[in-house]
Amino acid sequence: MPYKIVRRDIAKVRVDAMVNIINSDHVYTSKMVLAKHILSIAEPPWEGGDNGEYEALAACYETVLERAVRLDYKSIIFPLIAAETKGYSKGLALQTAINSISLFLQNHDIDILLNICEGGEIELVGNKFEGLDDYVQEKYTRLTYGKIKPNVLCVAEDENWGPYHRKEDIEFEKIYGALGMEFKYKLSELIKKRKMTEAEVYKRANVSRQVFSNIINKDDYIPRKGTVIALAIALELDFDEARDFLETAGYAFSNASKTDVIVKSFFEKEIKFSVDDVNAALVKYHLRCLTGDMI
Repeated sequence: MPYKIVRRDIAKVRVDAMVNIINSDHVYTSKMVLAKHILSIAEPPWEGGDNGEYEALAACYETVLERAVRLDYKSIIFPLIAAETKGYSKGLALQTAINSISLFLQNHDIDILLNICEGGEIELVGNKFEGLDDYVQEKYTRLTYGKIKPNVLCVAEDENWGPYHRKEDIEFEKIYGALGMEFKYKLSELIKKRKMTEAEVYKRANVSRQVFSNIINKDDYIPRKGTVIALAIALELDFDEARDFLETAGYAFSNASKTDVIVKSFFEKEIKFSVDDVNAALVKYHLRCLTGDMI
């Protein structure tokens, strides 16, 4: 199962367990979550930053998740541990959480939600994120959408990543079906070429088994643009390959989408990066994650 980022009201979230973070100063609870069980854990203390604090923070997630699996819980929600604790960087707390959860999900099947309270600056750490703010400021072009052109499947997209179309202007079902078939064949071809398993790809992409099954087995199924980009990253495509991959699903990168600009910034660095890295950057900019977002 993919992890999910929760940034909205969590009053209606139903899970088997919620995590309660305790230390000498605070007790963090999510009283409105409909949880059957509570798992408590103490935050690792801040001891200057050179004493393995973030390793200890990662161990917090692993400890709780291993316990949840032993107790046969199927779903769990975490707050962002240490995000409000003096000394800790909210950005590193976020990166640690996403990376720890993603790593655990490579070998376990449990529904994990991470509740992130909006507000406050998030400074991400690492060469993957260097120059990101300047890049976005330079490349992002805000676009005002005008009248939708006829006879085009995908004219433009907003930040919710939904294609604009007019069914009366195109043979919608025929075109969508053709795109779906082309995309699933391209995906299967790339998986074989990369000598990867299907499970390896959808887990790296933070895509559910059901969504992946729909892509492979349904001729007329077109995933969200974020899902397509996540699969491209999971397959370790370069930018040109990713651009061609998007085109088979009827999508394109655009500087009118801040999400696209952020994704392109990672590709242009030509260093290895993951869906988790991109999702962390999107959270920083208050944008929807590529996959696994519950805004």
